[in-house]
Amino acid sequence: MRRVLPDWVIPDDLEAIVTKQEEWISDRWAPIRLVVMGATIYHGRPIPLSWQIEFSPYGPEFDDANRRIAKSTGNKPDSYAWSELVLKTLQERAPEFVGQTHLEDTELATCVIWVESKAACKVLMELVWELIYR
Repeated sequence: MRRVLPDWVIPDDLEAIVTKQEEWISDRWAPIRLVVMGATIYHGRPIPLSWQIEFSPYGPEFDDANRRIAKSTGNKPDSYAWSELVLKTLQERAPEFVGQTHLEDTELATCVIWVESKAACKVLMELVWELIYR
């Protein structure tokens, strides 16, 4: 089930929005949610904006992708399997972003991946979209 990835549209005043509201959330890429948060500290290191995608791989949009994952890996395609697949694919296609990719917030029902830059998030969004809808 192919679907065209929506355009990468981020508010010009994103930093001001995040400063005022502490986060900016977009469902433009549903079933993937994008959350941009401000003032993140990671291992003592300040990250002005953290870019997070989250999705639950259990809806009908994921049926084809989950079958492909189960067939190719032999694993149940839960959120942990999705996290591993995304990281593996990122290592193959955009290894320069692996060091700023974080998976520790994933739980069984929700795949949560955050990165430290807008460029990394754009690549991550494109990659996950392709995994779902190729």
